[in-house]
Order: sequence, then structure tokens, then C-alpha cells
Amino acid sequence: MPSVFLSHSSQDSDLALRLARDLETQQIEVWLDEWEIRVGDSITQRIQHGLENVDYVVVLLTRQSVRSGWVEKEWQSQIGIEAESRRIRILPVKSGDVVVPTLLRDKKYADVTHDYAAALDLLVRSIRGHSEIPRPPDRTRFVTVWAALVASLLLATVVLLALFRNQHVVGPDGFGNPPPPVRPLESYRIRHVALPPRPDYSHFTLIEDKRLIDYRGWKPFDIHSQGRDSPVTWTRHVLLRKVTPADEIRFEFSTEGSGIDPDCVSHDFYVDEGVIATDPLQLLMKSFQVVALVGKEPPNKKFEVVLQATFWNGSLQEGDWTAYKVYAPVERIQMSLLFSPAKRPHDFKVVRYEPGNPQELPILDDPSQTIIWDTSQLTYMWEIRNPTVGDAYEIQWLW
Repeated sequence: MPSVFLSHSSQDSDLALRLARDLETQQIEVWLDEWEIRVGDSITQRIQHGLENVDYVVVLLTRQSVRSGWVEKEWQSQIGIEAESRRIRILPVKSGDVVVPTLLRDKKYADVTHDYAAALDLLVRSIRGHSEIPRPPDRTRFVTVWAALVASLLLATVVLLALFRNQHVVGPDGFGNPPPPVRPLESYRIRHVALPPRPDYSHFTLIEDKRLIDYRGWKPFDIHSQGRDSPVTWTRHVLLRKVTPADEIRFEFSTEGSGIDPDCVSHDFYVDEGVIATDPLQLLMKSFQVVALVGKEPPNKKFEVVLQATFWNGSLQEGDWTAYKVYAPVERIQMSLLFSPAKRPHDFKVVRYEPGNPQELPILDDPSQTIIWDTSQLTYMWEIRNPTVGDAYEIQWLW
């Protein structure tokens, strides 16, 4: 009899219980925490035992579960095992309007949102179908959960310690193909303004701001072209807390290229488009501000704003840079960059600019900063904790 571990958020216990009972009626053994963990049990040890002794991990993906640290650890711990054994191990089940985590994006999932019966049938057939495939000797059954966690941490390092929600198909390079460009700006609510207002974060506490910048879609383009020829895609996760009433929050993107297509995948939003100037005046840059509508977010509770954007014709062939302007106190900022072997970077430099001072200031090595350059995977990750408000931090490199 095939067996599954049902990973879910406690807030989805009703749906998880229904799914578990229906799988049991189909002669599939289910490990469910409500059935297996009793008062006095070690939760960690019981989960470890459950994960080690099932054939598959069914991950119930909902808005609650993708934010759950427990659920994330459960399915992440299985990725290394799945890769080593070359067998399907993780089976996603989607419920509701939820953004599927990056490392699960290339997997087909069963969607119980609108047709529960059809999704259940698909899941059951998948479990039975995979179970009928002859298995190679399975050494992973004897791997402890700590070894599994080490494998997942190594994999997390490869993907820059940041699980972003780019939509892409995993390929031989370990990251997959570049995500498709964001939909064109014409489909948004756009306001053209002469000078966009400065982002104001006084109503919020910023906890972390993580950005993944994917250069693998870059290709040579005509410097005078104003079309969409060479995409660089961004994904940005901002974790924050509302401390005083506020209906919106602004996030700014700017470029010297032909334009930006921005999006907010977590909240309703509109876009302000305008122009910003460097000080002292050296050039005018196109500015796009995504205005996320956060009026429904309760006070004093953490929430996440997820942004995506495609930059067009902004990355030159000689060298490039990307910067982070610190508008408000934030506990942690992070930039992670992905490159293609066809556009291999070198001579990285991270510098700091103070307000009104064009001079580059070096960033000294200290425990608050982390810089990782992986030449084999062509990835670069830079992180600073508690950066100085008002300063701009910039990564520079040559091609």
C-alpha cells in the first residue's frame, strides 16, 4: 500500500483532514499530524519519523501554508532526497489563489480549488502510477532527517538562500530558464506624473527586503532601440508590519533603458510613471512606482508584498550595476543575481554612497555583511543587516 505524508498548515486542518480521509478510502496510507502526534510526543521526532517512512510527501499549498515555516521545512527537506534518488517524492496540491514556491513551480499539481473530485482522482492516479514504477535500491529511506536538512540547506545556498517566486522551468543549470517577462504595462492602471513622490515608509516597520535579479534573458540590443529587446527580470519580497493606519505603500523601479513592466502579485495595485533626476543633475531616468493597496492589512501583524518587474534594454555590454536606496530603517536587505555563461561577469565591487556625495565609499568586511560569489553556478548574493538610512548601496561589475 503506498503511503504519503500530508504537509499542511494548521489553519487548513479541515481541508487536510478531508483529503486524508479520502486518500485512506482509496487504500493510500496517510501520515497526518492530527492522527500521529499525541500529547507529550516530541513534535520534531514524530515528523522526522513520518517523513522517513512514507513514499511521498503531499504538500497542501494555500496562502497560509506558503507562509508557514513548518510546512516549508517539511517539503524542502525532501528536495535533496528527490534529486539523489531520481524519483518523484513531492506531490503538490493547490487550493485557492496562491503563488506556488519557486522550487515547486516546475511540478504539475492537483488543484482542488474548483473541482475537488477531479483533483483527488488525479492525485490518487499519480500516487498509484509512481508507486508501480520499479524502484532502484532506496538508500534515502535510511537517511536521518538531519542529513535531509543538510541537503536542503546546501540546495538553498545554491539558490542564494532566497526562495523567490519566479515562474520558470527547472533545467540543467539548476535554476531553469529565465522567467517569462511581466505582462505589458498597457494592462495596468497607470498614472503619468511629472515627478513621482518619494516612497514613504513612516507607517511601516521594514523587516527584510530581498531582490532576485535574473540576467539570463539578456541579449545584445541596439542602444538606440526603444522596444522590448533584452529583458532582465526582478522579483522582490518585502516583509513588513503596519504600525499606523495606511492604505498604500510605494515601491520604486527606475531604469536608463527603454522601460519597465512592473507587477504586484500579492496585492491590488496601480502604477505611477514619471521621471527622476540624479543629484547633481547628470541624467534623467524613467521611474515606475508600484503602489500596493494594503488598507486591508491589520496593524501590528507581519505581511509580505511580492513584486515582479521586467527591465528592457537597460543592461549594457561593457559593464553594469544595480543599486539599493535605503529609504527607511530595515533589518536586512539582500540582492541575489543570476547570470548566464553567455554573459559571464567579473570584477564585482560593492560600494556605498552617502546623500549628496557622488564619491564611492568602500563597504568594509564586518559581521553585518555577507557576500557570496559562486563561479560554478554564476550566482552572486550580497546581504547587509541594518544598513544606513539615506545611503545607497551599489553592486558593480564588468562583462
